[in-house]
Amino acid sequence: TVITSIGLSLFPVAVNWAGGGAGATQFGSPIYLTIAALVLGTILLVHRFMRGFWVNISVLIGMCLGYVLCGLLGMVDLSGMAQAPWLQFVTPLHFGMPKFELAPILSMCLVVVIIFVESTGMFLALGKITGQEVCPRMLRRGLLCDAGASFFAGFFNTFTHSSFAQNIGLVQMTGVRCRSVTIVAGGLLIVLSLLPKAAFLVASIPPAVLGGAAIAMFGMVAATGIKILQEADIGDRRNQLLVAVSIGMGLIPVVRPEFFAHLPVWMSPITHSGIAMATLSALTLNLLFNILGGAERAAINDCQAHTH
Repeated sequence: TVITSIGLSLFPVAVNWAGGGAGATQFGSPIYLTIAALVLGTILLVHRFMRGFWVNISVLIGMCLGYVLCGLLGMVDLSGMAQAPWLQFVTPLHFGMPKFELAPILSMCLVVVIIFVESTGMFLALGKITGQEVCPRMLRRGLLCDAGASFFAGFFNTFTHSSFAQNIGLVQMTGVRCRSVTIVAGGLLIVLSLLPKAAFLVASIPPAVLGGAAIAMFGMVAATGIKILQEADIGDRRNQLLVAVSIGMGLIPVVRPEFFAHLPVWMSPITHSGIAMATLSALTLNLLFNILGGAERAAINDCQAHTH
């Protein structure tokens, strides 16, 4: 349920990109929609008519085609690339020494807990995709990496880190499940951080191009969650209600972000996160339906089985 909610909660981002991005003066204009449709259509056609390596790079093919088209149409902004240096090192604590105050610390702890919940769902989803059971030890290691990255992020002048859900969709779409690919990708990101011109080139990808690819990737995240739900006892009405209410709660901040506007500000990290809302709902209802009343329910099922 949580994984499905992650995919669904990301769709506004994909739609916003496909329409031209938040700052687009003509949001939703035909040219933006055409580019997004071209990228998405290319990905689908590659999956339909190609095999092997070409399927693995279907997203890259679609985005490259969209980027070239945007370049021909003059939609790629490279005006600041000439001023960017070729090589630049990140200076730790560039904005000064850290200060510790109770209110921000508590707020960040709450945010990190939500990030951990989201990351746990992603780890479990990746386990299902790769056919590997995710044990508690693996979860601890994954969360430790998330926590360590967030800790060092402060020293390198950036924000708390989180696993990217779209990567789950990318793994499912491409079929590439080798850990060495992730290591190489991480190395490339480090290189990009040292080469501002290269990073500027990547950042110049128009939002419409990203939107076309994101629709497919975010949809795959939701589809992965639905696939996992098939393994649960979804025929039981209580579990159906659990899934329905949890997904509905997760969609509230997505459909109407101002729905909880009059609640206390300290609750906003939860009420403004569809993932957090879906997770809390799923945990509460699972506790109510399957754990607290689990023994009684099992006894009733056994009795009915013996009767038949």
